[in-house]
Amino acid sequence: METKLNKTPDEVVQIAVDAVTFAKSLGCDDIEFSPEDAGRSDPEFLYRILSAVIEAGATTLNIPDTTGWNMPWEFGNLISQLKANVKGAEN
Repeated sequence: METKLNKTPDEVVQIAVDAVTFAKSLGCDDIEFSPEDAGRSDPEFLYRILSAVIEAGATTLNIPDTTGWNMPWEFGNLISQLKANVKGAEN
């Protein structure tokens, strides 16, 4: 993300939170968040950003395997790990 977006992880989290907060301020009751290429992303960063956007008001998480890189069992494991480590994902 530092190369593609020219942003630090902290900046990316803040941008995501700001976007969700803005959508919520417009009265949206279903706010979807999709982290690009989640299948190849650092799991710890995914836990962090997904927890932050849920806290900000995101109600739907889309976890894409943008490039089709993951095998089905790997992606299933990722979803299990997200459910176990993302605060608010149980709802």
